[in-house]
Amino acid sequence: MTVGVLDSTMAIDGKDFTYQGGIVRSIAPAQVGWYYECKMKANATEMSSTFWLMSRYDCEKKLELDIQECVGKMSDQAEEWAKDWDQIYHSNAIHRPTECVERLQLQKSIKTDVKNHERYFVYAAWWKSPKEIQFFLDGKYVYSIHPKVVWDMPAFLHMAIETYSWNPVPEDGGMVRRGSWEERTTQYEWVRTWQLKE
Repeated sequence: MTVGVLDSTMAIDGKDFTYQGGIVRSIAPAQVGWYYECKMKANATEMSSTFWLMSRYDCEKKLELDIQECVGKMSDQAEEWAKDWDQIYHSNAIHRPTECVERLQLQKSIKTDVKNHERYFVYAAWWKSPKEIQFFLDGKYVYSIHPKVVWDMPAFLHMAIETYSWNPVPEDGGMVRRGSWEERTTQYEWVRTWQLKE
């Protein structure tokens, strides 16, 4: 998925958009007990590169599981807490807010050996049970998240490239404008879903 600058600003739902990203969603939902992995090379821009799951929702539950969320380059205007987000394996379990529940976010991360855009990494998660998700980097276990709600709703795979307010694209367009095709492209070599059986 390749990012870029729009030919003209687009107004959507009262918001102005200058840059284009992209999103791919699975047709079939993922399930508890399955293992999910992708081989991904992040783009080298101020925009994100991601691999995650999202459930449909009712008022009581709206579950997001970010297996990997990073950016390709830190903006000069990036917030201080995000200074390592171009060299990170970062995962979230987010219970999104609804009319019935407040937002709850649990997260873990480790620093990668090189910047996320410098090579392909294999990012993976084993949704082991409704109370435990294990995360793997290049085939090695790195950490677990234990949700504070029962994590049991079928969820759809997502790959999305977007901008973040905490790592804004510079006024001149930064790497989104001047990067080469390869620098502006998040490359997914493959995505695999495994159903573990005894």
